[in-house]
Amino acid sequence: MTKFLLSGDPGVKNFGVVIWNIATGECLLATKLRHTVHDLKDDVQEQINNFLNEIDDLLEKAGFEEGDEVVLALERFISRGMRSSSTPELIPLMIGALATKADSTQLYIAATWKGYVNRALKVRGATLDISAKTKAAYAARGITRSLYKMWGRSLGGGAHILDAALIGRHALCELADFQRLETTSDFKQLYKDVLDALYLPRKKGR
Repeated sequence: MTKFLLSGDPGVKNFGVVIWNIATGECLLATKLRHTVHDLKDDVQEQINNFLNEIDDLLEKAGFEEGDEVVLALERFISRGMRSSSTPELIPLMIGALATKADSTQLYIAATWKGYVNRALKVRGATLDISAKTKAAYAARGITRSLYKMWGRSLGGGAHILDAALIGRHALCELADFQRLETTSDFKQLYKDVLDALYLPRKKGR
C-alpha cells in the first residue's frame, strides 16, 4: 500500500496541485487543474464531476491503485471583503468535494506555511513575492529576489504550483518528520523536483 499526499493551492481559476509519496517524500506530479468549480450559474454538478474526474486521472498518473491512501494538504481559504464574489462559496465547495477522495485532510492558513518559508528566505535576501508596491520596502531590508518571479513562470502555473509544493513540503514535515526548507540548496532542490514532475496538459479546445 502506498500513501500519497495531494497538496493544493485552491483557486477558482488557478488551482495548483502537487502529488507526493509520503514515505519517500518524492514529488510525483505537479500541475494546474484544467477543471475547477468556477461558476454557480452554470451546471455545478457537472463542474464538480469534471473536477473530481481530473483528480482521479492525476492520482492514477501518479501511480495510485485501489487500496492506497490519500492525504490532502490544502490552504484554507479565508475571504477578505469579497461579498460580491462567489469565490468564498466556490473554493470551500471544491475543498469539500475533494475531501471525499481522501482518507484524511489537513487545512492550513497561509501564515502557517508562508511564515517559516519567508523567514528562511529573508536571511538569503529573498521572499516569496515582491510587488510594485512593496519593492522599495523590501529593498530597504536587503530583500531583492522573489521566488514567484524567479520560478513561477517556468512552472507554468505562476505562484499556484509553487505554493502547492510549499504547502506539501510543510505537510510532509508535520506528517512524516521531513526536514524543513532552510538552505538555498533546499529551495533549489524543491524547484528542480517540482519542475521534473511537471505535468501540464494541453489547454481546452486544442
